[in-house]
Amino acid sequence: MGKTAISRYKKDKPSKHIETQEELSDEVKATLEHTNKLFAEIAANNNAKKKENKKIKLDEGRYDPREAANLISSNCGGDEEEVLEQLDAAFESSAIRMFKPGSRQQTKEVSHAFEVYWDDLNEWLTNAYPRVRFRFPTPRIVSQTRIQSEADESQEIEIEAHPTLIEEPDEKLAALFDPVPVSVLEKMFPANGKWAAWAEKAKANKLIHARHGRAKFNPYEAGIWFVFVQTGNEGWDTARLLRTLQSNLPARSRDDAHLLCSNPDFI
Repeated sequence: MGKTAISRYKKDKPSKHIETQEELSDEVKATLEHTNKLFAEIAANNNAKKKENKKIKLDEGRYDPREAANLISSNCGGDEEEVLEQLDAAFESSAIRMFKPGSRQQTKEVSHAFEVYWDDLNEWLTNAYPRVRFRFPTPRIVSQTRIQSEADESQEIEIEAHPTLIEEPDEKLAALFDPVPVSVLEKMFPANGKWAAWAEKAKANKLIHARHGRAKFNPYEAGIWFVFVQTGNEGWDTARLLRTLQSNLPARSRDDAHLLCSNPDFI
């Protein structure tokens, strides 16, 4: 074989170095494909978790400030940022209460990372947008509670079947509160000025079990009466009652606020 043929043979034969590069390239491609697949699965799981968390929030009637501002501006008109500024002002003045995410623990801090509840937003809307009909929907959990309540009424379950709620409430929880006049009860449990009339007929309507002293009532006992005994108070359930009671504890009892969440005898 001549010198020229040998040179051509060397040029045509793939080198071991080139084969190694090709194998490495295939390995890198396989690794990248596997990594991309893992990232895609993680992203899909995160999206599914976000959707589930959002569903839980809506079922409980919880919104972050941005979500609330978006819904209000979409249904009431106006710029979303302006609505958000209005909400921020309401948070600052405590006209709307803020809660830590997924918690019944109220906070005095103002942050768009915190949450607000549907009923507090609706109460604010009544004053801020009195001519607008939009209201945040009643969450599914509250709706189910009402359906069960209606079913109980259809079975004619009488008030006397629940003496622990009305005539024998939890003394430990009742002791957390000081007696207050009906004007305070009206602020805690808004009823369009009906508390004065209810107080006058306390013996007949069983509100008398919450009365302590002259024209003063225990907020815990009165709250139970308002939510579970007095009919027609739309939008109230155990969760809202608990939040309201926690928010109105006297200074001496604030360290015991957890009792209103953990006590199994509450309902």
